[in-house]
Amino acid sequence: MGARDRGVRRGRAGAGDGAAPDADAVRAASRYRRVARVSDAAATPALAPAPGSVRRPFLLLALAVACYVATEIGVSNWIVAFLRDVPVETATLGLSGFWAGLALGRLAGATFGDRYSHWALAAGAGLVLAVAVVVAVAAPSPELAIGAFAIAGFAAGPIFPMIMATAGELIPGRVSATIGSLTAAAVVGGMIYPPLIGLMSASLGIATGLVGAAGLSIACATAVVLAARLPRTSSLRS
Repeated sequence: MGARDRGVRRGRAGAGDGAAPDADAVRAASRYRRVARVSDAAATPALAPAPGSVRRPFLLLALAVACYVATEIGVSNWIVAFLRDVPVETATLGLSGFWAGLALGRLAGATFGDRYSHWALAAGAGLVLAVAVVVAVAAPSPELAIGAFAIAGFAAGPIFPMIMATAGELIPGRVSATIGSLTAAAVVGGMIYPPLIGLMSASLGIATGLVGAAGLSIACATAVVLAARLPRTSSLRS
């Protein structure tokens, strides 16, 4: 009986020694969870910006992408009609040059775009696009106009993806909703301005409508710059 009592006591002591590490592990896990909750709470503001700091950049980027698509579709839809004084195969070459330049510009943006500021690249390309369209309109020869339209297409290439990349940077945590909404704004721009060029062509000429498209490209560049600068001011005021 005495030996059995001593064995039971040793078993209970062993069980007590084994339970101590478990209690320490529970306390350590509890401390880890508290630290994790504090870290998550500290990170939340970066993922969910204040509404005021999101709304103004979004509206400016929506304006920018609408103006850009209005320019892109407006120019591409009316190149052939603008070059009506040359043979059709020559006029369509101008359209092909614009779209070829657009494709090359998109590839160039995909290759080199991350080396530079996305918003600066979008704004700079918008200005080059505007200048190229004006040069094409004022060109003294069809050949020069076709070359200028090709340059315009190349400049247009990176603008749309760079605006979307800028949106992801300025409005983190809401990328899906932001990109979807900006794409809808782009469709609106493509719906509104190209038909207006047709209306203007009856009284003012197609050239006037194309110059207006260049003006929209400048508006796009301006809106992108303002959007990139607004969040810093907004976050300080929030």
